[in-house]
Amino acid sequence: MEYLNKNFEEKIKVLKTKLNIWKRRNLTLTGKILILKTFGISQVLYLSSVFKVPEWALSEISKIMYEFLWNGKQHKVKSNVIIQNVKHGGFNMCDIESMFKKQQLKWVIKFFDKNLSPWKDTFKSLLSTVNIEIFLKGNYNVKEIPQQSEFYENMLHILNEIKILNVEISEIYNYVIWYNEHIKVDGRGIFLEKIYQAGFEKLCDLFDEQGNIITYNRLPLNVRVGVDALQWNTLITAIPKVWKRAIRRRIVYLEKNNFTIPIKIEGIKKDLITTDPKLIYNEMVLRKQDTSKAQRDNSINYNIDAKEYERIYQLAHQLKVKNKIKEFQYKILNKYLPTNKLLYAMKIIDSPRCNFCFLYTQTMSHMFYECIPVRNIWQFVKEQVRLKTTYAIELTERNVLFGLPNEEQDEIINSINKIILQLKYFIFKKKLTHTELTVQTATLYLALNCKIRLFE
Repeated sequence: MEYLNKNFEEKIKVLKTKLNIWKRRNLTLTGKILILKTFGISQVLYLSSVFKVPEWALSEISKIMYEFLWNGKQHKVKSNVIIQNVKHGGFNMCDIESMFKKQQLKWVIKFFDKNLSPWKDTFKSLLSTVNIEIFLKGNYNVKEIPQQSEFYENMLHILNEIKILNVEISEIYNYVIWYNEHIKVDGRGIFLEKIYQAGFEKLCDLFDEQGNIITYNRLPLNVRVGVDALQWNTLITAIPKVWKRAIRRRIVYLEKNNFTIPIKIEGIKKDLITTDPKLIYNEMVLRKQDTSKAQRDNSINYNIDAKEYERIYQLAHQLKVKNKIKEFQYKILNKYLPTNKLLYAMKIIDSPRCNFCFLYTQTMSHMFYECIPVRNIWQFVKEQVRLKTTYAIELTERNVLFGLPNEEQDEIINSINKIILQLKYFIFKKKLTHTELTVQTATLYLALNCKIRLFE
């Protein structure tokens, strides 16, 4: 154990050193995540494929990564939110735990390829108490995992997490019979070598086309030679009665499949052995999916459903704007953009009042919609759009903060959304510099910095 800890300690030290160098640069969120994926994770990823990662190492690596991401300050977005893809409210932050698990699952995929490798013999030898090939396919109970090797034991626990286990009654027809936690004798999953060698691997192999159990007397003679009636009846008795009844009544979907190890990726059944490990990683991340408090609040305040929120999260990324603009919109969506109200509550500034009107508390809504100089800008945008495109748009608070709906990907609507986004960024920059906000300065900013001339 000491050599293992030393291995990780050295890699973690290198990781810290590399990230400290990059801390000196003013990187965007996108830039930091790219650095973590390129230079950070590579330091420890190989170790995770040959050793079980100690809990302390996993915790320390995760801590270092998030300190780098948030500049050592309080986390602005929950980790289970920011690791999601953009559509689900994240920013594609790497989830180190899922990456480590993906590395170990690669060994399962390699085990079933046709290449001859010495490690496969070692694997079988260490777990010789079971038929490892069938055990990997089966719906085993984690308590029955052989404990001769800590690394392989951990791998089997991870496999158990990703497989389809508690499947619907409609899918039991293709269950592997052996080492199945639901098919037990004396409280344990069973494996009867002779019956398996005779070609019986899945539940569907025990039933005829009418859904009736194949009795011992109906077995082919060559099978009965190697399998005695007691073994066969023991197996048939162990099958849950509710399964037998469901198959007999054709409640289940009676169709055989050839999946080696069935898993589900975003609800679609796939075979682990032929699935891209990247998709497996994405599925493990998706299973951790959480909703931010900001999304819950906005859903209530602005009547936004989950499907609409997917569009909102993806909008800035579809408009082909700079990374700093994408991050800016992400701050708005997660309510951690530093308004005067927030800065005042943190005792950073002396007043929560707006920089532009000096009358009201500067909330997110006030800064980007309610303030009079800001409303003048949105009114000008509406007029220009109506004059030059004949589009009659409504720049409500909801549309300003989250963008205009555009299911048909209309180019004009995309252009308007890009203008809205760029103008919000301009307003925020003016807020930071405490300079005057006018329609003229806003249009000049669009023309000079964004090459947008309001449809001219």
